[in-house]
Amino acid sequence: LRIARITIEKEPTIRSLVLPEGNWGRIVALGTYGGSLYLIDDVKSQIWKYSATTERVGEGEPWLKTSDEPASFDGTISIAIDGSLWLLNKTGAIDRFIQGKEVAFRISDLEKGLASPKVLVTDQDSQNLYILDSGNSRIVVLGKDGKYKAQYLWDKLAEANSIAVSENKKKI
Repeated sequence: LRIARITIEKEPTIRSLVLPEGNWGRIVALGTYGGSLYLIDDVKSQIWKYSATTERVGEGEPWLKTSDEPASFDGTISIAIDGSLWLLNKTGAIDRFIQGKEVAFRISDLEKGLASPKVLVTDQDSQNLYILDSGNSRIVVLGKDGKYKAQYLWDKLAEANSIAVSENKKKI
């Protein structure tokens, strides 16, 4: 795995930010928040955090707090960060972590389960979680408490791999 920052001014400049360190297992998802990079490792059952500096990302450190039962990231397909770290599993389950600890989270009031979810989207400015549910050709909207709020149906969503959401502009 090579992660690079590309600066485009007159000529594109590529700088390596993170090089494999040998302590990774397999990185299945990555996300950024507050200038830091978070890597989800399903083999080591760890979330690696890299804090940013001006020219490069600093040394990675394990972000998860120790627990009696290690977290499982098997099947993780998407990450969204808004202060909490949200992980979407291919089964449709969502895990939530705050300050390195898993916090209970459960989806409620969803009449039809998720089928082939692809991506979970939220950010610090969003009130909701948005899930591309390609198996049901829809986008599901959940409150950050897990309660179902709405769904948007469109047959072309079965072909989509990702979405972008702006609550301020009221656009998906």
